[in-house]
Amino acid sequence: MASLRLTLPLSYLFSKIFFSIYGLASLLAGMRGARSAFYFDWELSLPFVPSVALIYLSVPLALALTPFVLRTWRAFLPFFVTLTAETLVAGLIFLVAPVTQGYPQRVASGTWAWPFELADKLNLDYNEIPSLHVAFAVTVALVFGRRCGPLGKALFWLWAAAVVVSALLMHEHHVLDVVAGGALGFVAVGVVHRRATREKTLEALRIEGLCLREFARFARRHPRYLLIAVALFRETRLLRAAYCLAQHVDDVLDGDRKIKGDPEAYVQAVLRGLRGEAPFGDSVAEQLAEYVSGEMARFETARDDPRNDLVNLFEVLLEDRRRMDARRALPAAELAELHRKTFFYSFNLTFILSGAKTRAAEEPELIGALSWVSPVRDLEKDRKKGLINIPAEALEGGMVREWLRAEHERGAACIEALRARAAATEDPRSRKILAAFHKALSAYERKYRKKERIEERRP
Repeated sequence: MASLRLTLPLSYLFSKIFFSIYGLASLLAGMRGARSAFYFDWELSLPFVPSVALIYLSVPLALALTPFVLRTWRAFLPFFVTLTAETLVAGLIFLVAPVTQGYPQRVASGTWAWPFELADKLNLDYNEIPSLHVAFAVTVALVFGRRCGPLGKALFWLWAAAVVVSALLMHEHHVLDVVAGGALGFVAVGVVHRRATREKTLEALRIEGLCLREFARFARRHPRYLLIAVALFRETRLLRAAYCLAQHVDDVLDGDRKIKGDPEAYVQAVLRGLRGEAPFGDSVAEQLAEYVSGEMARFETARDDPRNDLVNLFEVLLEDRRRMDARRALPAAELAELHRKTFFYSFNLTFILSGAKTRAAEEPELIGALSWVSPVRDLEKDRKKGLINIPAEALEGGMVREWLRAEHERGAACIEALRARAAATEDPRSRKILAAFHKALSAYERKYRKKERIEERRP
């Protein structure tokens, strides 16, 4: 059942991909015209046997049963990728070289009229070479046959041969179409499926799938995560996974992500894995942490220890969770230091894993700007949950508005200094990161100033 939660949606996705490409190719061919297919004269003398439509229709049935045959995502995903590749290649050929059949008009009547008419409608027009029915049948025979003994393999190949014969006797395809379809199936399995079944490829797809699912969850809460996703999918897989891991843990501890059990125990399990005190488990956070921890090893130097930075970051987030549970307000200096450490560790990791030369200790303007934006942006929402990001002195003295004003001035000054810092940075990678954050933070500061009706500072 766990695998079906992935394989069934992928099956549905493939059906959408197939019918979109197949239908669009036929539609465009009808608009621009198609040439006559190549065929041998003897093919026109082949008998028309509409009853073999039942064999022809067994191909989509076999594909529909795939999630129950390839029962794990590791077995199913390469098959999905292979069929998708075949559909894309065939769709391109259909667009470039649409052809029409050379058979005379076919009319089926009686008992076998309905399966033939159904098969004929599914085939549409002009999508002749290569025959995707044959390509898919060959793919099924090759992939499913590997899971069987000699008898099972033989039966699958007999079925694939019957599909080829049915395509010819229904007058749906010519010989060249079925040969091209068979060749497409063999090549796709030999190239695409073989590569997609490699452990390295499957692991990469697994991590990317986890990241996509996490970004989808983040984006439901706020659309800004879509922009972050777009930016990070132009970066390395490690950077994406590390971001998703950190945001996932933060959401669990903040209460934005509901989980079974105690949130602190959930994060402590991640920390034990990162410290090497226990093996990683099966939770989303531990799967991401296991990958990130393994990849971080190549970034460890005398100067950098990214795994330790990640552990320290999670410990700071745990401190936030504890003060949220206690609804505890911290003194100004202690609160400021907690925020500084949060962004120090998270951005030190960002610089290290992105290959930038700068480090968080060298970018106090960025840390200072984020220490203002992040707490203020969700101030009331966090306060309702018990996470109080206002100093105890300001609360007790009724000076919240004054504190907010002073914090805005401090944050705006940091953002302005960040602009100059980004422009003066020589390392291209560091400059790109600083410039991107300056742009985003400046946009928020302008929005905040407009909302609070604060006049722009003049130099």
